[in-house]
Amino acid sequence: MSPITRRIVRHPLLVATLIATVSACSNNSSDAGRKPVAGGDGAGGGGGAPSGASGSAGSRGLAGGVSGADAAGAGGAGRGGMAGADAGGPVGRGGTSGSGAQGGGGGGAGGGGGAAMAGSGGMAGSGGAAGAPGSSGDLEIHFVDVEGGAATILVTPTRKIILVDAGSSGGRDARRIVKVLTESIKVAKIDYLIITHYHSDHVGGVPDLVKLFPVDAYLDHGATVEPGGNAPYLSLGDVKRRTIKPGETLADVGVGMNFVSAHGEVIGAPLPGVAGTPNSFCANADPRAKNPTDENGRSLGFVLSFGTFTFLDLGDLLWANEHELACPINKIGQIDLYQVTHHGLPLSNPPQLLQAAAPIVVIMGNGARKGGDAGVFDRFKASPGLADIWSLHRTMATDAAHNAAPDLIANPDEVNDQAYSIKVVVQPSGRFTVTNQRNAVTKSYQSR
Repeated sequence: MSPITRRIVRHPLLVATLIATVSACSNNSSDAGRKPVAGGDGAGGGGGAPSGASGSAGSRGLAGGVSGADAAGAGGAGRGGMAGADAGGPVGRGGTSGSGAQGGGGGGAGGGGGAAMAGSGGMAGSGGAAGAPGSSGDLEIHFVDVEGGAATILVTPTRKIILVDAGSSGGRDARRIVKVLTESIKVAKIDYLIITHYHSDHVGGVPDLVKLFPVDAYLDHGATVEPGGNAPYLSLGDVKRRTIKPGETLADVGVGMNFVSAHGEVIGAPLPGVAGTPNSFCANADPRAKNPTDENGRSLGFVLSFGTFTFLDLGDLLWANEHELACPINKIGQIDLYQVTHHGLPLSNPPQLLQAAAPIVVIMGNGARKGGDAGVFDRFKASPGLADIWSLHRTMATDAAHNAAPDLIANPDEVNDQAYSIKVVVQPSGRFTVTNQRNAVTKSYQSR
């Protein structure tokens, strides 16, 4: 054994580095910077030690990083990663977020910084769960801030993208939606765009959106009852459009999508699996009269189910229509995650429905000076089983007692509004996690 060989053997880290280097070279130098076969957009990770000894380091997210020898280093953070730690050198830098830290189909979030040697850290990200191509196993719901309008993005376990409403016209809301789609979710198209109704804060942003991002198909409740209200939608011309009736479903999207209201009508029987028991809160309930000329009452509403988890979005459905869902029997069952109807305005959200639905978590899609009514807030607070209310904005017209807890408000400052969103990740077990994108505050809950 030569003196040089003896010195090498005494330094096992150097041996590991040489082995990693030889292995990278033998795997064809053209592999440098190649994207992973599966997972697509996870941040390159490494968790590798600065010495480069841990060539396959990273406990999870095997599909998440760039492949082996990313000699240039620049590709080390996949599209999913925000600028990472770069602990030991320029190669294989880990990202802090990846394309959905919960899996998201884009491979897990990159881990703790790259290794010094090319190829030493690109095999795996140490952060999120690895996603198979086109599937993550989880459901994601993103509540985009469109200043008191509505724009909710559903990312199903099979990576179908369903956008519910598109905010207002002018370009701002469309850009915010696209930012979430491209930077947080990392997808290239919307599979379904659901238009709940034809008011400008829900449908106005559609023409702006389709100029920026492709949409495959549209779902709506049919003709408007307010002439001209659907002009932005009709301006799209010949598109793949489906008119939905209560009781219909959306198949092959990886979750249950049961439409419970549309065009002024609601389902006549309880949803599958819902007992339809008499609702004791109907005894002295105010039913109110329907308004057939108000587009809000035509809202297309649905219950999404994923295992034991349920999510309700009724658009801007009015009190009288909601009453029909709750009385005399509860047709929708209990709801785990409830998107407050009509931005939290008192024209909607009757107590007989809120008491029957008994949500665990409520998301208030209000603006700083729109929605978030104090009376509606109190109705939700009084519903049985409620754990938390989260909101996109602090309501300026009410006091602290009628706002969500400060950490659960995405945009508390009206002047310096950064358009932060709220993200929900639902696991197949029914466990769901809500995250405030402003401060990364996260709370987890269990569905019933």
